[in-house]
Amino acid sequence: MLNRLLPVLLMVLAVAMFAALPALAIAEEEDKGETHEGKIVSITKDELTMSDQAGKEMTHKLTRDVKLRLDNKDVTLDDIGDFKPGMKVRVTTKKGDAKSLLKIEALSKGDFK
Repeated sequence: MLNRLLPVLLMVLAVAMFAALPALAIAEEEDKGETHEGKIVSITKDELTMSDQAGKEMTHKLTRDVKLRLDNKDVTLDDIGDFKPGMKVRVTTKKGDAKSLLKIEALSKGDFK
């Protein structure tokens, strides 16, 4: 009986750990910076101008190492033309430096989860 139970328990533990990894990665990423949401006003390879939910516009500088996601898919800086004004956007900035972006996530439709 114990010979059958041990492999099952190990499998359950492995599945639970595998399922928890994305949540841990998200929590770690959020610790590195501050996030806020809004809509894209304009975007180029050098900067993003967005409006927050209150309508206040802010400008962020883009660097070559910024992580970009469009409709839940990773993209590169060469795909920046696919980001359009009016899209919902969530940005992650360095803590204490609201102008420097770590990550830009944009959605052409739907809401962030």
